[in-house]
Amino acid sequence: MGDDEMSDEEISAGLRALSEAEFEELVARLAVVEAPRMFAVYEVAPGRSDVVAFGWGLAFATRTFFVGCRDARPTYASLSSPAALLRLFGRRRDLRLHWPAPDPDRAGLAGWPADEELAAAVPGR
Repeated sequence: MGDDEMSDEEISAGLRALSEAEFEELVARLAVVEAPRMFAVYEVAPGRSDVVAFGWGLAFATRTFFVGCRDARPTYASLSSPAALLRLFGRRRDLRLHWPAPDPDRAGLAGWPADEELAAAVPGR
């Protein structure tokens, strides 16, 4: 362990020393920083005569998860990266990867409904 690194015990002690509000702020920041990036995969028809959604994915730091929506049966995949996904499924298709721009209203959780609003929107609660 380097001079800058903290032990697990030091990290735990630091977390316990935070107030509830400080702890919640830390968790909110971690959720934003560690959130996966969403991407879309589109299939382009020959001659660019059409384009359709092929599926959606989430790219985490070490893993990519994908749900295909083009065929009658959904496709699920867990791969090392979005590039690996294109290599696997793009052998016989012209697939294009698109990274949607993040919604600025969601940055830092601004504008999200309160927990009570979310709970009220769930049927049976």
